[in-house]
Amino acid sequence: MPDSIPEVVEKREHAAWDDVWSGELYEDAIAFITSLSGQTEIAIDLGGITSASRVLDVGCGPGNLSESLAKHAASVDGIDFSENMIQQAKRRRSGAKFRVANAEALPFEDEEFDVAICCYTSHHFARPEAVYNELKRVLKLGGRVVALHPIQAENAAFGAIFQTLGDVFPPEKMETFPELGGPLFEVESPEPYIELLTNCGYENVMCEKRLKHCSLPDEEALVNVTIQIGKVTEFSDELRDAIVRATAESSAQYKQTDGSYLFPDNILVARGVKPGHC
Repeated sequence: MPDSIPEVVEKREHAAWDDVWSGELYEDAIAFITSLSGQTEIAIDLGGITSASRVLDVGCGPGNLSESLAKHAASVDGIDFSENMIQQAKRRRSGAKFRVANAEALPFEDEEFDVAICCYTSHHFARPEAVYNELKRVLKLGGRVVALHPIQAENAAFGAIFQTLGDVFPPEKMETFPELGGPLFEVESPEPYIELLTNCGYENVMCEKRLKHCSLPDEEALVNVTIQIGKVTEFSDELRDAIVRATAESSAQYKQTDGSYLFPDNILVARGVKPGHC
């Protein structure tokens, strides 16, 4: 399990997002996969988002979810500690406002937002309780906080992709990814989120496991994402053929009759409500 000392987590996370996940790798590969799991629909449902809602997207990354939610809300503000990610969001997205910010000390007044979304970000927080207390501050009375949390061991798409890379490349040739994550990184059950939100003073707290699915249209799309995640830069026909063969084997059970792939993805979804009424 990654070291969860706050200062260590912060240093490690900043180094990763400003270096390894810099450029467009994260959006074109990792965020592409996670965006296929119905996160927009979950956020709208649990957040009660309407055309009158002002929404805060915490840890927005390159802005995929922010832009999607902007089609359903009055406004969306996306914040991230990574200047690199915010630059990507501003360059590629136009439906939301983006800024660099620390989730533990948000640049907003009290009671500005109807909904705050933490989509696949809470497990990166060095001090989750400090973040969720700060979110409660900027939420309106009766406002909702929503968290989506990946269960690392139950994401079949990433499991198949990393199996493919491990089958094709010897360990010394594999890209070394940084150790990431804070205290919530390895959470696999609802109890830690229920305890967190309750301790932070939220009401009507719920957390449950939900099965979602990630769909890719064909083998070529799956191979291309695998190549991007593996950061494969030196190609040959033999190497691509090896990746195709390994992909076919590692993902065979998820292949549909039409040639597409459907990967099960178990996640946790949590919600809390700030006490009081508007």
